[in-house]
Amino acid sequence: MNENKNDRRFFLKNGLLAMAGTAVSVAALSKTPKAEAAAGAKKYGMIIDLNRCTGCQSCVIACKAQNKTLQDKFNTKILTLEDGNYPHAKIVFTPVQCNQCENQNISLS
Repeated sequence: MNENKNDRRFFLKNGLLAMAGTAVSVAALSKTPKAEAAAGAKKYGMIIDLNRCTGCQSCVIACKAQNKTLQDKFNTKILTLEDGNYPHAKIVFTPVQCNQCENQNISLS
């Protein structure tokens, strides 16, 4: 149980550092006219703990619902990799996002 607590602490600490770095870069970019026009608009980000990803596809469905993409078009996909050998094999899931929520011309389908 102690290892799990340390993993969570490590994830949260690194997640906060990444969010702080993102906030600094967003503040630097906020001087552009487009950003000034949308300064009141909320922007959301998503942090995914890859150690806890089960490949359930809920992030794919949430992105599709939020961005109202066309049928059979997805902006997010889950890569599946089998790692290790029997009897210690495991499946690793990696979500891949387009990160183009404002410009949805890209599709990963």
